[in-house]
Amino acid sequence: TIVEAYRRGDVREDEQEAEVYLLRGQMLFKEQKYALAMHDFEAGLQLAPTRLDIMTNFGKTLYEMGRYDEALPYFKQVLTRDQLNVDANYYIARILLRQGKLDEARSHFERCVQRDPKAYPDAHRQLGLLYKDAGMLAPARKSFERYLALAPKGSAEAEEVRRMLERMR
Repeated sequence: TIVEAYRRGDVREDEQEAEVYLLRGQMLFKEQKYALAMHDFEAGLQLAPTRLDIMTNFGKTLYEMGRYDEALPYFKQVLTRDQLNVDANYYIARILLRQGKLDEARSHFERCVQRDPKAYPDAHRQLGLLYKDAGMLAPARKSFERYLALAPKGSAEAEEVRRMLERMR
């Protein structure tokens, strides 16, 4: 286990510290204390600059802070080493949507759901909207149905998707 690896000294000290920063940053992120989380992820990256998990969390934090242009390079860096990284593809797609780059956004959403269809239900909804707007009704329906299977029941978005599906029939 990881605890045993730490006890044996198999994990370098700087990596241990990076892990601590990552874990604390994730806790702060969940509490929506983004500025504090960002500082921890930054410290973790200084100790372990190649750790994709820290890089991804740093990008997500910047995204949640509305700093989209700053987040994008971190997600792109993750994709240079893991092209199908679910988090990086999802957040890049969200940023590209904001920039009006719909085809590129669709490609990243597709990679996201290809790797892990359940990670981001919203990716299916976004794909459905993109396909629908492009006149691709069969894939739009399929994406909307996948979204409804995964989405929180009774959410406003789920109800909106149900209505769209009914109108598409």
